[in-house]
This record gives sequence, C-alpha cells and structure tokens, in this order.
Amino acid sequence: METANRVTPDGTRLLFLLNHSPEPDRPTARTIATDLLTGKRVDQGEPLVLDPFGVAILQWMRRPRPSGTPDLRRK
Repeated sequence: METANRVTPDGTRLLFLLNHSPEPDRPTARTIATDLLTGKRVDQGEPLVLDPFGVAILQWMRRPRPSGTPDLRRK
C-alpha cells in the first residue's frame, strides 16, 4: 500500500491510501477519520478495507501523532 499525506491551505490534513495489490488490504485505523470518497467514518481500531487496486482519502478527526500522520497498521 502506498500512502501520501497532504495539507490543504486551510490546514485540513488528508491521507491518501492506494492499494496497488490485486488482493484486498485491511489497515487498522489508529485514529478517527472519514473516508472522503465514501463518506464512511472509520473509528480507532477499526479495519479499513481497501479493495484490490482500491483508493481511500482519509480526513482525520483527532489530532494526529507527533509525526503528523495517522497510524494505520495491518492486524
């Protein structure tokens, strides 16, 4: 999975997730976020299912980690 962080001019933080695999991917959200493409809310600890070759654009709701990115890990 490829990730890219962006910050909009108004300070909104976005995380782009790109699954380049022909298999689904299930990273786990470590913060509350909203997928801007589907409108689905992802709660902390909940897996985010990315379809094969799928894309998600997350806008997180809580303050991110000190590194500036949400922590998404595979279970």
